[in-house]
Amino acid sequence: MCLCELTRTAIQDLIPHRDPFLFLESARVESEKEISGLAVWSKTHPILQGHFPQRPIVPGVCLIEAGAQLAGVLLRWQSQNMSASQNGLGVLASVQNAKFKRGLAPDELLRIHCRVRALSPRAFVVHCTGSMHTSSTLVFENEILLAQQFDPI
Repeated sequence: MCLCELTRTAIQDLIPHRDPFLFLESARVESEKEISGLAVWSKTHPILQGHFPQRPIVPGVCLIEAGAQLAGVLLRWQSQNMSASQNGLGVLASVQNAKFKRGLAPDELLRIHCRVRALSPRAFVVHCTGSMHTSSTLVFENEILLAQQFDPI
């Protein structure tokens, strides 16, 4: 069941990330607690220029960030009908059990899946996995805590 398909433009309406740090190409809200999305880093992406010049791979921290962005999209999508005072910015508060199973090369499409495991009014715990789009090969998995920040940074 799909509740909503989101283009890159629709994602930008929900989260504040912009190029070159917006990693999501699209997202699909599967349920109130699940979302999937696609990310790809082209070989010309600035992040890959020095990581590593002879054999570029997407940095693991970018995989974690892509999952956090996807979780943030779900958080904002869920809260669209809340008043502005209840609608905070989702910020990464914790990363647990991060595992990188395989490197991701430039132009390889990453399918990310996030599932909410625990909710509270100000935060939620999300389990994220990323796999290759062309196969089910697991690339990374982790658990993140995404908190809503209501005050300016």
